[in-house]
Amino acid sequence: MSPDANTPFLGHISVGHGPQKVIVLHDWYGDHTIYDPLLPYLDRDRFHYAFADLPGYGLSRDRPVLAGIDQFALVVIALADRLDWRRFHIVGHSLSAMIAQFIAMLVPDRIVSLTAVCPLPASGSPASDDALAFFASTARDDDAFCKLMRSLSGSLSNGWIEAKRKNSRIASSPEVKMNYFELFRTDFSSSLIGSSMKANLILGTRDPGLDEATMSPMFRRWYEDLSVETVSGCGHYPMEEAPPYFAAVLERLLVREAIRAS
Repeated sequence: MSPDANTPFLGHISVGHGPQKVIVLHDWYGDHTIYDPLLPYLDRDRFHYAFADLPGYGLSRDRPVLAGIDQFALVVIALADRLDWRRFHIVGHSLSAMIAQFIAMLVPDRIVSLTAVCPLPASGSPASDDALAFFASTARDDDAFCKLMRSLSGSLSNGWIEAKRKNSRIASSPEVKMNYFELFRTDFSSSLIGSSMKANLILGTRDPGLDEATMSPMFRRWYEDLSVETVSGCGHYPMEEAPPYFAAVLERLLVREAIRAS
């Protein structure tokens, strides 16, 4: 399966001019701007980043929103094609980490490394039906959204939570968010068992339900070559909660894999 001429071209911002190419995807709530705090700390001589917005979000708000993880993956691969990036690192956060895992499975020969940040795993969400119903309500319900943000990153201020709420409402509509919600119950993990893909897992030590004790054994069942890093004191948004440290962790992993792949 590969993109065709009708595949939407994703809006994105380009950062850096280095030889190592990196496509970075955002979470369910936000768009590429969740990475804005990270930008001053990136190595622009070594890396060339494309911070992309999925269809319906941010700079891709006017792109048609397709259905199914295969279609979500193809629009990202099409971006790499348009950028003329034959080989690239793929980084996904939360919901988009599942998309990144699917991309790495779909075109493994093109992926230098996969990095999953506080990820929705390839097996789908471990949350109960009631919990998922609550998650769904946050697409529209501001009080539910703020309650969830306090749980995911309880060390941050009410001002940060309010800024997240505003940014989420600007990033995409509730209807667009619900189009992606099916991923929470998607499961392609059986196809990953024994994968030789170089995979990285970055977790926040205060991210409820996505801690190292839970996520690391799961990912090790799928990826034979896995590196795990934690960002101390952070919840679900380490790129916003500790941007200089997160940048250092991410680029240390990417540099190592670039050297190994060369």
